[in-house]
Amino acid sequence: MKKIFPLLLLIIVMRNNHVYSQSLPGTTWIVYDTTSTFYNYFRFGTNTLIYSHNNVNYNTVSTFVENGNNFSITDIPGYVCYPDTGKYTFVMQNDSLKFTVVNDTCPFRPLVFEDYYWVKDISTEVADSNSGSLIRIFPNPANEKIFIRSNTTEQGSEYIISDLLGRFVLGGKLSDALTTIDISILQKGYYFIQIGAKTRQSFKLIKE
Repeated sequence: MKKIFPLLLLIIVMRNNHVYSQSLPGTTWIVYDTTSTFYNYFRFGTNTLIYSHNNVNYNTVSTFVENGNNFSITDIPGYVCYPDTGKYTFVMQNDSLKFTVVNDTCPFRPLVFEDYYWVKDISTEVADSNSGSLIRIFPNPANEKIFIRSNTTEQGSEYIISDLLGRFVLGGKLSDALTTIDISILQKGYYFIQIGAKTRQSFKLIKE
């Protein structure tokens, strides 16, 4: 029975791995640069991409065409990449949006789309019924580091990362609204992140 237990845990993790409907229109994302500093909000309309610094006043920056998980984008006149068209693929998973460049002659746009972190906007979501908290972990899957974005309720709370057998592998405290965790020492695979002592919340993490 002990040999079967890790397999059951893996099946549970894989079944609960949060993969969104792969469609951009109607979604809003908070984008952070490579240093995890806030960059902009981006919202996808039917065929336009708009941006905002405050999630209130938005401006149109581009038009786009989505075909399955293929995505092409062209800036409108007056923006830096006009009239070049960029082509990308994308995937939404675990509150993250990941673009992969196929072809883009504009040097600036691949930085924002491929290198920056796109995180699902949760400002209008209902908080956890027990703790009133909103937590996002990104990127997920991740390779070298992850960021935990939390509100003031969780700041100072402890976090524990454990493997599928429940063994402790990393731990610490949420130091700020955005906490950086180095996971480069972890082996590839699935992990659990538990946050908080009294009202413990669990999240799945994939280490690539």
